Amino acid sequence: MKPMQASFLNDKHGGASTKGVQALCSDCHLPQDNYVSYLYVKAKSGAWDVWKEFVLGADDVDWYAKRERANEFVYDSGCLKCHNNLRTGSERSNKQFVAHKPYFMGTTEKTCIDCHSVGHKDLEQELKRHFGPVTTTSVSSVK
Repeated sequence: MKPMQASFLNDKHGGASTKGVQALCSDCHLPQDNYVSYLYVKAKSGAWDVWKEFVLGADDVDWYAKRERANEFVYDSGCLKCHNNLRTGSERSNKQFVAHKPYFMGTTEKTCIDCHSVGHKDLEQELKRHFGPVTTTSVSSVK
């Protein structure tokens, strides 16, 4: 997790915030819509992480491929918890309204992270620094 931590601390949602607001990992990577789903996903993913790390071994995790599926690991409810005025703000700002209208109308399947690359600034560079360059195995496992 060292590359993820380093890139998070360089992002405006992490340590490089100019407004003094900093998200926690759980703010984005756990659902924020209700406490029951929060606890369920926290327990489920936490148990998997422990199992993967200490029983199966985490050396084979393809972080490059996981980046292609980022929307599986980030919850829109986390985005909307902090950006809670986005819907009403979008209605007042034509530019925001046009960009987010399909999302709020439910006419798109895109998630926040599909359009907004936030949370981990320069993650690709941090991954390369820690794990080395992308291999053909990484690229083929994305498909």
